[in-house]
Amino acid sequence: MEVYRGATLDSEIIACYEEAIGTYKCWYRFSSTSKNRHKAETFGNTLFIMDLTKTKAGGFDISSYSCYPHEEEVLLPAGTEFKIITVQSDAENNKHRIYLTIINDLDNEYLSDLSQKQLSAEDARAVANALKINQKLTWLDISSTKL
Repeated sequence: MEVYRGATLDSEIIACYEEAIGTYKCWYRFSSTSKNRHKAETFGNTLFIMDLTKTKAGGFDISSYSCYPHEEEVLLPAGTEFKIITVQSDAENNKHRIYLTIINDLDNEYLSDLSQKQLSAEDARAVANALKINQKLTWLDISSTKL
């Protein structure tokens, strides 16, 4: 399955994604995405295009609980890990597409990549989060969530 997320990113953040092509990163918060590409394209200047076929975890289709079911919302869990595949930019129109593969299952390529370099704080958190098992959610801030 493919899901989409629209966002407004400045040129510095776009450059960070371009420099990180081929690397693994993690979003530490819940992320709202959509199965409806057209709807996601209406949010901001950047479209994240996410391939969920390589993960067992996937996302949670919450469209039946939403006030906006036509948005076909899929919620990605906090700590979602992904590989940055490519970045396509249309500078004339200030539009960008960032292709990601959601992994959420540590694979050998990721572990090999991590073993060959010094870990950043972000990478260390991603590994620590991936190693946690049977953890209970003890706090969840949904103050800005509308159901």
